[in-house]
Order: sequence, then structure tokens, then C-alpha cells
Amino acid sequence: MVILLRSCRNVPWQDTYFPRFDAVEASHVVPGIKQLLDELNSEIDALEANVVPTWEGLVAPLEVITDRLSKAWGTVSHLK
Repeated sequence: MVILLRSCRNVPWQDTYFPRFDAVEASHVVPGIKQLLDELNSEIDALEANVVPTWEGLVAPLEVITDRLSKAWGTVSHLK
């Protein structure tokens, strides 16, 4: 299961592997993306503070971080 937003409870794409497009509203975008960016910035800060210059220690965790943003923004970009 993909967790796009860990603590924001008002965003319908939070606990689903595939977005629930029928439940996502424009009003979810700004607060959801802002919260996601705050979470991801914290994760990047923690990664930088404890960086291990290896694939497993840097690249793999960074990929997880960027993937969360890509999936959330992918949902937003499909809204009409």
C-alpha cells in the first residue's frame, strides 16, 4: 500500500494504491500538497543529517521521497 500523506486526514488519496479520483476535490490540493512538502522536507533534512554515500544509504531513500511527491502530483494533474 502506498502512503502519500501520512498525517493529513482530509486527502482522499492518502491510504490507497490507486487514487480515488471520485473523492479528490480541488480544495484538497493546496493543504494536501503543502503538508506533503513539509513532510518530505523533514525527511530530506533527516537524510542529509545522516547521509551515507551509498546507493542504499542515499539514492534509495531519496527515490522513496521523490516518488511520494510524484504520485501525489500525478493525482492532481489528472483532475479536471
